[in-house]
Amino acid sequence: MSLAIKNKFISFSILRIGMCVLLCIFVVFLAVMGQTLFYFYFGSGNHFVYYKNNLAVHFVDVGHGDCIIAQLPDGKVAVIDGGSDYYWNRVNNYIRTRIRPKHKRIDYVINTHAHSDHLDGLNHIKATYTVGTFINGENCDSFASITEYFYRIQVFKGSSNSSDKNEASLIVTIEYASQVFVITGDAGYMAELDFITSPSASAIFGDGRADMLTTYLKVGHHGSQTSTSTFLLDFIKPKVAIVSVGTLYNLPSSITMGILDAYDVETYLTRDSSHIVVRCDGNDIKMFFAFDNPPDLTAIWGVVFVAVIVLCFIDLKKTQHIVV
Repeated sequence: MSLAIKNKFISFSILRIGMCVLLCIFVVFLAVMGQTLFYFYFGSGNHFVYYKNNLAVHFVDVGHGDCIIAQLPDGKVAVIDGGSDYYWNRVNNYIRTRIRPKHKRIDYVINTHAHSDHLDGLNHIKATYTVGTFINGENCDSFASITEYFYRIQVFKGSSNSSDKNEASLIVTIEYASQVFVITGDAGYMAELDFITSPSASAIFGDGRADMLTTYLKVGHHGSQTSTSTFLLDFIKPKVAIVSVGTLYNLPSSITMGILDAYDVETYLTRDSSHIVVRCDGNDIKMFFAFDNPPDLTAIWGVVFVAVIVLCFIDLKKTQHIVV
């Protein structure tokens, strides 16, 4: 090989090596930014923090239990049920990182009924945070209403004469513009019937108004077949249903899921989707899915990095063969 060809090959090789190094640096940059953006959007990212004049309702994954946290349009926070003792650390971390990073106050706390998978977490909230208004399902009157800043929270008492705590469960509605969230605790058919025949519920959904609303239903009793009656669905006409459910008791019931499917209700399970967040500004609605620990992408980016180096080496060897 002549000296000129050698110098040409060396120069060309240095250029190719430099390009490979720059490509590797770019891959590392993409890895860092990709992991950061993934965590931002699916971890404790800022899009879960309060947006002025927005309503964000968080259906927290607490296994077989309920925990719904509402960031209200005026910046206040309502917690409806708190899950069991087992999931308290998850709920507390969720509040601290996504809901109230700098505050120790929960404005409204509502317990639908006194079952441990709904109540226990609220006992921890009362011990950990300053609570403004606490509404207890067992001591609640037949109806309560909170109206603030163009939104309204209404609490409906179930069949108070029933010895079944599920049938005595509160049903909670959150209204903001044309969006309504119906949170049914463990309410059964009788409590649902009481709800749809109440004057206040009729004022929301009656006389064809249900057709003009975008209604989200928190499915009763973790998808049990004792809840989510056809007469409730006919009355509120939900567009989306969320089932707060774990792996116990073979829930949700296939009967309930079949009914929701027959009514063409888009249905999500916390067991499958983790934390489910619905945010609305009065017009547009967005749904997010959040994870406690976003998947670590390091291994994937490592494979990409090694593949880039191998491809660069193969390309360099081919170039050397051509020059020679």
